[in-house]
Amino acid sequence: MKNSEGKPAKKTWTKAEIDDLVRRVEEAEETLRAIREGEVDAIIVSGERGERVYSLAGSEQVYRLIVETMKEAALTVTLEGTILFCNEQFGQFLGLNREEILGHGLQEFVAVDQRSSVRELIARSASQPVRQRLVFQSERKPSVPAHISSNVLNQPDGLSICIVATDLTELETSTEMLQQLRRQQEALLASEARLRAVFAASQDAIVITDDDGRYVEINPAASRIHGVLPQDLIGRRLSEFIDPEVDLPGVWTQFKEEGCYQDEVRVFRPDGGCPLVEVLAVANIRPGRHLAVMHDITERRQAEEALKAAHRDLEQKVNERTAELAQAVDGLQAEIGLRREAESQLQTTNRFLRMLSDCNEAIVRVDDEQELMKDVCNIIVNVGGYRMAWVGMREYDSDKTVRPVAWTGFDQGYLASAGITWAKTERGLGPTGTAIRTGKMQTGFDFLTDSSLAPWREQAIKRGFRSSISLPLKEGTHAFGALTIYTGATVNFTEAQIKVLGELAEDLAFGIIALRTRRALRESRDRLRALAGELTLAEQRERQRLSKILHDHIQQLLVGAKYRLHAFPGTGTDATKKRISAVEELLDECIKTSRTLTAELSPPILQDGGLCDSLEWLAEWMADKYGLTVDLSLPEATVTMAQDLKLLLFESVRELLFNVVKHARAESATVGVKCLDDDTLEIMVADNGAGFDAERLNVGASSKVGFGLFSIRQRMELIGGQMEITSEVGHGTRLSLTIPLNTFSAGAV
Repeated sequence: MKNSEGKPAKKTWTKAEIDDLVRRVEEAEETLRAIREGEVDAIIVSGERGERVYSLAGSEQVYRLIVETMKEAALTVTLEGTILFCNEQFGQFLGLNREEILGHGLQEFVAVDQRSSVRELIARSASQPVRQRLVFQSERKPSVPAHISSNVLNQPDGLSICIVATDLTELETSTEMLQQLRRQQEALLASEARLRAVFAASQDAIVITDDDGRYVEINPAASRIHGVLPQDLIGRRLSEFIDPEVDLPGVWTQFKEEGCYQDEVRVFRPDGGCPLVEVLAVANIRPGRHLAVMHDITERRQAEEALKAAHRDLEQKVNERTAELAQAVDGLQAEIGLRREAESQLQTTNRFLRMLSDCNEAIVRVDDEQELMKDVCNIIVNVGGYRMAWVGMREYDSDKTVRPVAWTGFDQGYLASAGITWAKTERGLGPTGTAIRTGKMQTGFDFLTDSSLAPWREQAIKRGFRSSISLPLKEGTHAFGALTIYTGATVNFTEAQIKVLGELAEDLAFGIIALRTRRALRESRDRLRALAGELTLAEQRERQRLSKILHDHIQQLLVGAKYRLHAFPGTGTDATKKRISAVEELLDECIKTSRTLTAELSPPILQDGGLCDSLEWLAEWMADKYGLTVDLSLPEATVTMAQDLKLLLFESVRELLFNVVKHARAESATVGVKCLDDDTLEIMVADNGAGFDAERLNVGASSKVGFGLFSIRQRMELIGGQMEITSEVGHGTRLSLTIPLNTFSAGAV
């Protein structure tokens, strides 16, 4: 066969043909082995003249005839690899004549990357049959893959190797085609899996039936529409569920002839339901298999029917009531007016809610009382749409005045001249004064007619004020001020509006009280910080005073007493001399102790150096005094801080190192100082000693274990810092002090 270009078409091998080829190769190998080893006496060779029997006894000519007529390539090589004989098929393998092959080495006709294995092949063949794949090549045929079988030949003139080769070109090409078909099959299976997923997830019923109308495959939606479990629906006929009035045999015949079907039918369910479905069907998606998609249109059809019925009723009513059209129009206009009024009320409500939300956001965000009241007034006017809003505070002067503190809107000097009080006078009987005096909400309906608004009528009308509402700002039951709001039109405030505005006033009062409380707490904390600084300085001054007394007075007295003892004459009893010597030793111990106390009470380095210098002195002192090795990690840059803060931190670190000596039973500790930023310092003290249960610190100041740490934590909190403790019994302790450097305003060191 030839293809469209006139070239020989490549043959496509089936699996049966491939198996037959392999079988023939194995039979040929077995025949050659049997002939070579003398297991047969004759062979039958089929040709054009029929079958002929050849005797094999000593017949080399018969052997050559077999080799020449076989379909496989055959050759004989020496143990050195030289080709002694080959048949025409081997020449066809290489596209060469025998003269071009004989006498050459076998490796010359093997692919370059396999030439090194030729010698190994011949060596193995001398001792045992060998089968393997080998690629032959020549200048005329670059590559011929072959399956070879090799055996040793024991001839009178010596040993040689017989090789039979079967061309694998078409076989390997067919194998590649089979692999390609397998890949296509896998892709088809993946596509089918995706279609299966769509099939299962579809909200429309999808069914596949056979030629008899039996369901052979369904999706979950089909089970829901038919009202039957999936396992019960498979195998049942379509006719069991379709409206009996439908000529199903005729429809089915027409469907199979035309190949498609589309219509609306009712599905009769076992539970009595009969949904209306739209069916789209396609015949013979596979031989004897038909696909149908069913979409439930029951609700849509009901809606359409209801719409049609309503339309009919409307037409009937229009026809019947044509004479009443004018009245209907009037009613419609009235309804439109009501709707507009409702929309207006809805917009007002939404505006109120937004105003309340923005005011609450301001209460949370703003931390200044004056700014908060100003922001709330701005929101009431700009978001709520009122003419003006202001906040007045209750004054306890002789006139019981109401002092305006914040306002927004068309004031134009109105509040300055209003002279509002909360006394029971003419200017105290208006909404604002009454709300403060009684603690209850008050309204002014109209400045033109309301007698309680008469003192302010003229000025209010000039600024466009018509109605007002005043809401008390209360702390508990006591009103400390009022929020007053003016409208630009006469308004009868509804219950809902009064409720929203009342909540707004309560939130504002809460915010003001919270800010005042927060301010009082800040002031109290600032006073505590100042007292903490003063306490630290006072403690240090007392330490310095005691140190000075020890150094300038007691130490001098002790030294003078020692010199007086030296002035005693050398005569006397031995007992007297021993007593004098004991007193001298006691005086030396007292002098040494007083010097130590002087250094402990007020190290000179605290007055002359910074915190880092003081910590270096403390590390040396702890090593000399207690044998505790302290490793320091200090910043290279100078740490600037107030004197009282430096004293507090030094005493805290010394107390922590004392704890290491007394409780941790550790031989070394680590002290690190690090600036987290320009305003924050971190000091870390750590040891690898006994550790403790950090929860015991929660016991409070009465805990023997945690009193010192409890005291340090209190001092840190007073200056706005904190102490973090990480400890576990048997695994050491790590304490971190975080301190704001701007806590004290005393001179920096």
